[in-house]
This record gives sequence, structure tokens and C-alpha cells, in this order.
Amino acid sequence: MSGLGPERPREQRKMKRWRRRDLNTNLLEVCRELRPRDLQALLLDAAVWLCCDDEVVYKLDTLCFGNLDGGAGTAAYVRQHLEAAGRPVQGDKAVRLSLDEAFFMAYALGILTVHELGPACSGAPSSTAADAGSAGAAEPAAAGAGAAGAAAAGQESPAAGTEGAAPASAAAAAAPPAAEPAAAVAAAAATAPEVPIEAGVVAVPLDSGALWRRLQQLRPDFFLLYLAYHHFRSKGWIPRTGLQYGADFVLYQRHPALTHSDYAVTVVPLRPGQRAPMGWHDLQISNRLSTQVSKKLLLLYVQEPDGGADRSSPNALAQVAVHERLVRRWVPESHRLPPPGSK
Repeated sequence: MSGLGPERPREQRKMKRWRRRDLNTNLLEVCRELRPRDLQALLLDAAVWLCCDDEVVYKLDTLCFGNLDGGAGTAAYVRQHLEAAGRPVQGDKAVRLSLDEAFFMAYALGILTVHELGPACSGAPSSTAADAGSAGAAEPAAAGAGAAGAAAAGQESPAAGTEGAAPASAAAAAAPPAAEPAAAVAAAAATAPEVPIEAGVVAVPLDSGALWRRLQQLRPDFFLLYLAYHHFRSKGWIPRTGLQYGADFVLYQRHPALTHSDYAVTVVPLRPGQRAPMGWHDLQISNRLSTQVSKKLLLLYVQEPDGGADRSSPNALAQVAVHERLVRRWVPESHRLPPPGSK
């Protein structure tokens, strides 16, 4: 087989396949295809779990949402709880979504419904966490929510050269979803392990307002982190967790399989009492660490109105202003002015 030439390494073959897939994929169409699938997820501790088939996993990976995690046991646990609540689920793959990703998919894109386990006698769905103002909170009236839309998942803008945004309402028009073959569904159900369901527990769907308040209970700084996630995702960037780099997020301009992240983002609230203040020592550490991993440090300052924003609903996003500041290290030898008379 010498005529075929040397075989390329696996990573190079994967990169070439991803480039072809990235250039030929209309991300807005992917969002339109996902909307009629009526994705159902389950909130467990500090993550949101989605049980789906290979096609949905492929589309979510194209949009850079979630990670294929867990296993057959996790998928069976999520599927049985959702099916017990009358929500049909297809597939046997467990996808783990972060809290920011799950709320963005449910609130800005409208392609996901999140459930939470609660007592079976809780009454009407979502009434356990909603109040009289939850109906108004469910409307995406926050700044950039309409512009986030489907293309906030990473649609590239030819004019700007970076990934831009598209209206979320464009995802409403969608073709009917392709039905999964009955044989494949039966095979997946036969091979999945049986997981006993807790007695007296049922999966309760959460609307946008109830989900917003629940996530703030699970993570006290969820408001700041989601604000940053929504801000950058609406501008076409792909935010991922930046814990391994000592930051809140890292920003990718294209799919993480195609390129490295360009920026490390740290959220800095200007209102006191929300986070520990960032001193010069912290700033120097963050900047040096970002430089060592070939990233630029970006500080996102969050400015709230006097008295603070009303965080009881997602409408609080429209009351907050954000300011981006790029931090670079000043090196005297490199930035010294030339002496007078020199060329």
C-alpha cells in the first residue's frame, strides 16, 4: 500500500474533518432542527443532564453546548425520571450542561426544558418555585437576549470576521424532526440498565423565572457568571470554563476542536460585597498566568444601578452595564521611547 503515502496522525485527520464540518455547517439551521426535538433535561446538584441520541449529541457538539459525560447508568436515571413525568426521551447518551449553558439554551434559544426532582404532591408544574412575577420573567427582555438567538451559538459573521449574533426568533421556523427508527429505540431501551426511581419523587418542569431563581440558590455568583456568558455568547464568542487557567471563562473564536482560546476572562463586580476585591497582587498573578498559556487577560467589569439590580427575574440583565478592559503587561525594555534624534 505504498502508493497511498504515509498515513496522517489521528489528530490531523480529526482536525481536517472538523474544518470541513465547520465550514459547511449553518449553525442557525442546527438550532432550527433542535427546537422541534423538545429537549428535556434534569437538574442534578450543580449540573444539568440531558439524555439524547447520537444525532442530538452531534448537533449540540456543533453548537459547542455540553460535554458527553456520565454513562449508561446516568442516561437511564435521567430518562426514567423524565418518562415517569410524562416526557418522552430518546437515546442513551448522557450530556452534561453547565448551569450557564442550560439557562442560555432554555432562556435565550428556547430549545430546552429543565426539570427538577421534587415531591410527587407538589401540585401544578413549576408552581413550587414560581411566584406571581414569574410570567413576566419568562419573556426574554434582557439586553441582548433577542440578539443572542440561535447564532449566538457561534454563527460566523463575514463582515466582522468574528462570530456574530442572529435573532432568537429565527429559530422558531423549523422542519419536522426525523423520527428515530423503532429498532434503534428498542435496542437502546433493552441495553440500558434499570435504575430504581425514588418513591414520592417526580420531575417538575421549571419555567424561566423559576429556573433563574433556583440556579441562583445553587450558585451565589450565578448572576455574574451568566451575565458574562450571555454577553460574550451574544457577541459570537464561545465561552468555556476557565478554572484550569485561574479565570472564570476562556473565549474561543471558533470551535475548540479547531483553535485554542484567545482570552481568559475574569468577572469583576463594581458593587462591593459580591466578590473578594481584586488587588494588584491578584491582577499580577492572573496576568502572568494568562501570558504563560498564550492568552490575553480580559477583565469584565459589572456595573449595577444604585441600590443594585432586581435579581428576582432575568430582566435584571437589562439593568446592568458591562465594560471590557484588556490587561497587558508593561515591559520597560520593550516600551521604552527611542532617544531623541534616533531613527
